Amino acid sequence: MENIWTPLLVMYSVIIEASENPNLYTPCIYGLSNCIKIFGSMNLDSQQKIALMTSFANLTNIFYIKPIEEKNILCIKEILHLASLDCRYCKFTWNIILEIINKIYFYHLSVNGSRLEKEEIFKNLSEKKKIIQILKNNFK
Repeated sequence: MENIWTPLLVMYSVIIEASENPNLYTPCIYGLSNCIKIFGSMNLDSQQKIALMTSFANLTNIFYIKPIEEKNILCIKEILHLASLDCRYCKFTWNIILEIINKIYFYHLSVNGSRLEKEEIFKNLSEKKKIIQILKNNFK
């Protein structure tokens, strides 16, 4: 099973990035999510699990200056679904998930919030590190 995670990741990622057809990219998003669940329950190396979630997170376009489309929003929703309901599969990837949440919050404040609220995000980085450590300790 360890040998198939890379080809699956590449196949799903290429289809999600290249396709504008929801009938093609939607099953691939759910397929990638299911891969994370399957491989999360296996004894994959932690670096492989992190690479899998990082690739999934990159499909959100939330870290890039690119327009966010429906498929990117579906990827965000699916990652947050994994984090909230299937958290046992996210053992080594909490940092990535928290970065996504942080970016969503930052964009929300950029549109609706004040400058002081934006600066507050950066002051709370030590709290973020504490949360990551607590999550890592609780889900090992």
